[in-house]
Amino acid sequence: MATFNDHPHPRIIFNVPDDVYASVESMAGWAVRQEMGVRVHMPEFDLALVQAGDPTSYHQASHVMSIGSTSAFGIDRSFTTAASQINVEDPLGLGLDKLAAETIVPYIPTGARQTWQHSEYQVDGHRSFKTNESTGDLGGKITPFVSVGTEKYPYAWITRRHPGQWILVLPPETRDIPRWLAFFIRHLHSEDPEAFPVAAPWTERDEWSSMAASAAADALESHVNRAALQIADLRTEETRLAEALEAARKSDEVTVRRLITADGDDLVDAVANALQTIGFTAVDMDPTHVDAIGARLEDLRVHVPGDESWVALAEVKGYTGGARVNDVSQITRRPVVNFVKETGAEPSTVWHIVNVERKSDPGTRRPVIPNDIDLEPLTAQGGALIDTRDLFRAVRAIEQGAASAATVRASLIASKTRWVPPLA
Repeated sequence: MATFNDHPHPRIIFNVPDDVYASVESMAGWAVRQEMGVRVHMPEFDLALVQAGDPTSYHQASHVMSIGSTSAFGIDRSFTTAASQINVEDPLGLGLDKLAAETIVPYIPTGARQTWQHSEYQVDGHRSFKTNESTGDLGGKITPFVSVGTEKYPYAWITRRHPGQWILVLPPETRDIPRWLAFFIRHLHSEDPEAFPVAAPWTERDEWSSMAASAAADALESHVNRAALQIADLRTEETRLAEALEAARKSDEVTVRRLITADGDDLVDAVANALQTIGFTAVDMDPTHVDAIGARLEDLRVHVPGDESWVALAEVKGYTGGARVNDVSQITRRPVVNFVKETGAEPSTVWHIVNVERKSDPGTRRPVIPNDIDLEPLTAQGGALIDTRDLFRAVRAIEQGAASAATVRASLIASKTRWVPPLA
């Protein structure tokens, strides 16, 4: 029998972008690109190299190497995990771990990752249900060599679907596809040397290289290994820093940022903490401190440590909109009258502390009661209006070392009508 068009092996069909195809075409004995509308006879091909798609849709006579697949024979890449730990192993003793550490691990995106899980439905009597196995080898379906988290959510894997078919599935961010294809061909060569007669181009093998080329290859490999480790360390540090930032921002919501977001008791507590950072003693007088008819008085009574003769009465208010002018005089009436009855002396000053438009961006909020005439009740009492945005800026400047607590404290003590913090 005469046979024609008996193409050389390995016969590879490619369904990949142009740049990938250009980098690997020479590794095939016979290369064919899979194109829309063009029919091919899949059993003639030894290997399919594909981008995305279902690797199990190819004929079982062909091995498949897939980059970025999302589904395959009842499993899919749809399980989301925020785990940051990456595990690399070589369960089949093929050298998968080293290659994965250099070409996959450094490029895995931070944050949530998509890993593989069961996606098929099983039937139990008259009831069908979706299996939800998402760790390990998914019931023996695959052999993961890259996994995520201590639970080992599968990320990259290899499997033998049929006795004569290997499937290698890599994540979409995998780099150096030619190295992976050479690796896969070497693996398949050990099982089927006729279909894969050359494990790698002979000109690249160490046994046929000069000492200079061999040394250069060793140096490059060593450098790549060091770079991969450094990149992995940087990725780990990036994840740690991102987690620290998230924790700090969550802490902001219940600590200093309340100065510009809260109202009620939360705002009073935030103002008291800010004043203590500035160097005052702030005593929460609300809600038990009332006058003879049960009316609530000042929210805070503020002292200078070591000088009990100086005292400020403070009213703290938060607003969804702008501050109400009628609220300005509250701190100058009942609280002052009651303080005089208690102590026989006038308070050193009174403060009306306000957080306006608290649900909007602090940088776009309007000035608080811009007309000083509306603040006359405070001015007459030697007091001042204080914007909680300015308190926030002052606390931050003190913590940064850009301002001293003593300077900020002195400016508050001396403030009249409205407080302007002494910040650059």
